[in-house]
Amino acid sequence: MNRRELLIKTGAAGMLTLLQLSALRPVFAAGETSDASAAPEIEVKRRPGDGYPVFDLQAYASVHATAQRAWEVLTDYDHLAEFVPNLFSSRLISRTDRECVVAQEGYGQFLFIKQPIHLLVQVKETPFSNIALTLLKGNMHEYQANWAIISAPAADNHLTQIVYTGTIAPAFYIPSLFGAALMKSDLRNMIATVVREIEKSPPNSAK
Repeated sequence: MNRRELLIKTGAAGMLTLLQLSALRPVFAAGETSDASAAPEIEVKRRPGDGYPVFDLQAYASVHATAQRAWEVLTDYDHLAEFVPNLFSSRLISRTDRECVVAQEGYGQFLFIKQPIHLLVQVKETPFSNIALTLLKGNMHEYQANWAIISAPAADNHLTQIVYTGTIAPAFYIPSLFGAALMKSDLRNMIATVVREIEKSPPNSAK
């Protein structure tokens, strides 16, 4: 089974249970190199749910940065809205050890329809490697998301792959003909902006 045949279990853009990472093809196989300048791999599939459409999403991208830098960007919940498209508010509500609750406000743009999105998610963190989000409350039938952070071999510790998987089933209208294509475009934009943010020099880095 290759990566494109996998059904993912997790949810939405810049925001979107976890497909076990052991089921994924190893990103950095022995002796393999990765072209971090290559375009992200994006896939969105639509399938019927329990009376509503469900969208499975996955994306792969390489970044010229350490796994720690990727982790710092992706877990800086209070500042995600500064660079994630269609997200205008993200707030850390509470934290206990490696679990926290985050509130997010954004919107989905479907042709001429602009739909507000409200999410309260629980986040479970595995430092420097995994961030899993599950829906607590919001205008979604289903919403789960996962970010995996995978370091390159020790020979290149400044090359990292990020893997995003998600399952989203909005509790509002999605165009049946173009929904998957529009979500794919949004996901591509989100991944591109996340990569750019990760590859920026940290604010406190030496000049």
